[in-house]
Amino acid sequence: MSVPLWKVKRELVRLVLQIGGLPRRLIWYYGATPFYDRILSKQRQSWVGEQEASSKMAVMVIYPTDGLLDSHALTLRHLAENGYASVVVSNLPLSSDDRDRVLTHCAHYIERPNFGYDFGAYRDGVLSISDKLPDLDRLVLTNDSAWYPLPNTSNWLREAEKLNVDLAGAVSNYGTPRSNHASFRTLRWAYSTDHPNFHYCSFALSFGLNILKSNAFRRFWSDFQMDNDKSRVVRRGEIGLTRWVIRNGFTHDCTCKPETLPDVLENLTDDRLRQVVQRTIFPEYPLGQAAKKSVLDVPFDDPEWRPLATRYVLMAATVQGTSYALPELTTKEMRFPFLKKSPLRLSRAGSDISLDIIAEIPGRTGKIVLQEANLLRQSRTTKYDALEKSGHHDQ
Repeated sequence: MSVPLWKVKRELVRLVLQIGGLPRRLIWYYGATPFYDRILSKQRQSWVGEQEASSKMAVMVIYPTDGLLDSHALTLRHLAENGYASVVVSNLPLSSDDRDRVLTHCAHYIERPNFGYDFGAYRDGVLSISDKLPDLDRLVLTNDSAWYPLPNTSNWLREAEKLNVDLAGAVSNYGTPRSNHASFRTLRWAYSTDHPNFHYCSFALSFGLNILKSNAFRRFWSDFQMDNDKSRVVRRGEIGLTRWVIRNGFTHDCTCKPETLPDVLENLTDDRLRQVVQRTIFPEYPLGQAAKKSVLDVPFDDPEWRPLATRYVLMAATVQGTSYALPELTTKEMRFPFLKKSPLRLSRAGSDISLDIIAEIPGRTGKIVLQEANLLRQSRTTKYDALEKSGHHDQ
C-alpha cells in the first residue's frame, strides 16, 4: 500500500525540524554548565550568616518574587530547631533589609543568576560546602515550592532520619501505573520503584552518611548538566538523582508512602471520602477535574460508590502526583507537613480548593500561609479571567 504524499511531507518536515533542533540541544547539553561556571557564576555573591556550623546542614533554595516571606523564616527556624545549619540560595536578589534578615537565620547566603531552576541552585549550595560533605551526618535539600512545616503534622526532618536510609524523600512520583479520566474505573493499584521515571520529589530530600562520604555524589553535582528547560531539569535533576541513587545501590524510601493510599482511603467514612473527592486537585489535567462530577453524582447507597471514589482519588495521584492532587488527604490523615503552592498558580479550581484547605490551617502558621496564598491567587486572577473569556477554561 502506497503512503500518501501528505504523510511523507509531514514526516520529512518533522525530521528536518528535529535535525535542525539538534545543534541547539547539544549546545545546551554540553555548554550550559561551562557557560554558567565560567561566565554567569561571576554574578554570584555570598555572605556569611550568623548561624553556627553543624554536623547537619540544609540547602534551602528560594525564589523570592515578593521578597523574603514570613514562611521562609518559619522554615529556616524549623531547620535550626532540629539542628540544621542552613545554606540559603536565592535565584533572585533580596533587598538589603531582607538580606540582613535572612542572615540571622542561616550560616551562609548565596545570591545567584536565575539559571537552571532549583537544581542549578541546589548545585551551587552543595558545591559551596563540598569539602564538608564527608564530615556531615545529614544533608537536606529543600525549596520554597511548598509551605513547610504545617501545624498538626509530622516532623519530616526527624521522620526522614528515622527511616535510616541513604536517601529519604518526602514523597515519590511515577511509582504507580498511570491512569486517566477515561480508564480510572478499571484502575489496578500497584507500587514499584522500577519505572524509569520513578523519583523522589525534589522539594524535600535528606541524604545520609553513605552518600555524603561518596566522591561520586560530589561528582554528580560538579558534572550536573544544567538547563533552562523545565522538563529537562526534571529529567536530569529529580529523576536523574533518584536513578543515580538506585543505580549505585544506595538505600532509599520516603515518609509519605503512596503505596499506602488504598489502605488510608479504606479507613475513611463515606462522608470523609466524599470530601476528599471534592477537594482532589488537578492543577494541569482539566479532564480529571471534569470527571469529578460523575463520581460525586453516585449516591452513597450505590454499592459502586466507594470503589469508584477510591479509584478516582488513586487516579489523581497517578496523574498529578500525591502531593499535588491530594493535599486534603495527605495533610490531615497522613500528617504530611508540606503543601504545594503551584495549584494556586495553575488553575482557578485548584486555587479555590487550595484556599479552602488553607483556611482550615490553625494558628499563626495558618494566617501566614493564607495571606501568602491570597497574594498568589490575586497575581493569577487576570490570567484565569483571560482564559475563561477566550473559552479555554483551565479546569
